[in-house]
Amino acid sequence: MKILHYTIGFLPERTGGLVNYAFDLINEQIKQGHQVSALYPANQVLFSEKVRIKETNKKSDFKCFELYNSLPMPLFGGISEPERFMTEANIETYKAFLIANEFDSIHVHSLIGLHKEFFEAAKMLGVSIVYTTHDYFGLAPIPSFYYNKHSFDDENTNLAWNIMSADALSVSKLRIFQHSYYPLVRKILKMLNRNPKHVAYRDIDDISESTNYSSLRNYYKDIFSKIDAFHFNSELTKEVFTKNLPFTIKGDVISITNATIKKHDIEKKQATKKTIAYIGPDEEYKGYFDFLEFSKSVNLEQYDVQTYGHYPNEWAYDFIQQKGRFQSSERDSVYQSIDILIVPSRWKETFGLIVLEALSYGVTVLVSDSVGAKDLVASENRFKELNSVDLSKVNSQKVQTIKTMKQHAEEMTGWYSKVQNEKN
Repeated sequence: MKILHYTIGFLPERTGGLVNYAFDLINEQIKQGHQVSALYPANQVLFSEKVRIKETNKKSDFKCFELYNSLPMPLFGGISEPERFMTEANIETYKAFLIANEFDSIHVHSLIGLHKEFFEAAKMLGVSIVYTTHDYFGLAPIPSFYYNKHSFDDENTNLAWNIMSADALSVSKLRIFQHSYYPLVRKILKMLNRNPKHVAYRDIDDISESTNYSSLRNYYKDIFSKIDAFHFNSELTKEVFTKNLPFTIKGDVISITNATIKKHDIEKKQATKKTIAYIGPDEEYKGYFDFLEFSKSVNLEQYDVQTYGHYPNEWAYDFIQQKGRFQSSERDSVYQSIDILIVPSRWKETFGLIVLEALSYGVTVLVSDSVGAKDLVASENRFKELNSVDLSKVNSQKVQTIKTMKQHAEEMTGWYSKVQNEKN
């Protein structure tokens, strides 16, 4: 099968679960004998808005195509200039690209950066399009659907788009994300604790309906209508997409994984106290500050409290061991030291691979109801409010079967065939 994946990019320019998942799935599909290519946004060309697609070999061993003059990439903060996100591309450019490569199936991992004309060209040529619900961009002007302690998936209005875009950067600033030097800038800002995502939320009541997003919202609804099947990575994302699109959508719930996840048989280190941990960025929408608040109620004679996944900061209490970011080579020892992992996300997290990763090491996982990967966790280990959790009643759930990327790739390519057959 000839497969094209559209993703927002690869390391080092892009990071996160979507990026890793797409990369791992591509490589596994190649191992299984498929002809796989990737398309992703590249730099903006000076003094030109013409869309170009150019093959490159600088990213990986598989065939990659760079999309020059893509639509802007609001990776966070929202959209300040909606008309710039509906810039028309020459459909013949996309048609020529698809005809020349004769793809059987297109797997889209995000709408960020991609023109509507790409989808129109694929529909004209009869190429099936599937979409994985990694984020909510298109349903909302931001990937998370979340602003200032509030998820707007139940009240998705023009005012909500104004609120979610309250901290939007100009398009000229968004273009910085597409430069090759951006990873260095991002690293320096994080080390200085000046993460651009750490802008203080504005008071929702002070945000007015100053921008009309109706045309842009219809633009993305039109794109979603051209998708043949949705790959919902959790029941939660199926619910959110179903209620926010004005037409019936076809799709299936298929949990995801990545190449590092497999069942581990690791002996836990014997200790006098158990360890409770949080792994992730130190951001409010991830529930980081809820974890800090909860930690104050923990009996420190029975538990150690640790955090991972971000640079040490001044917000954590002195008794919290801030372990910082860790390398993949350290993953075994990290999970070997954790007894209970708490995943307290506030935004409606589409899946959450950290849950699956922890379960693969036999770690007990507690998740908020806002985490899509709660599908994998016993009901008694889910919570609405973290402060209501009673650690003495936690179920030390063990997962017997962990889906490998090999199994998942077979599952996905089989699903592509199913979608093609139903389309025909």
